[in-house]
Amino acid sequence: VIDPVHAAFMRMFSGSIILYITALFSGRLGSLHQTVWHGNSKAKLMLISGTVFGPILGNSLAMLAVQELSAPVAQTIFSLVPIMAIPLSALFYSERIKPHMIWPALLAFLGVVILVSL
Repeated sequence: VIDPVHAAFMRMFSGSIILYITALFSGRLGSLHQTVWHGNSKAKLMLISGTVFGPILGNSLAMLAVQELSAPVAQTIFSLVPIMAIPLSALFYSERIKPHMIWPALLAFLGVVILVSL
């Protein structure tokens, strides 16, 4: 049995290799390399930060949550992400919160709660 955290790492590593090979065979590896390593330093910092905090840290912590909690509880917590993202978008991007933003997030959360409680 493979540890879920290691399985998540292997999926991300495999995806990176496939992306690299695809860029190599499509002839876009040079432009990808130019954009990532010789572009704007602020953009490079944002790219690396997004890579570390998004899929790597996020997936690792999600797999750790599934290990430490029961799967239904972990899934319920994961389904809170859209609900938490709405106030953050208002705070950081000054977006107005509108009802058409809230209802789908609440409905999705409610659906997960119903599914895991069965």
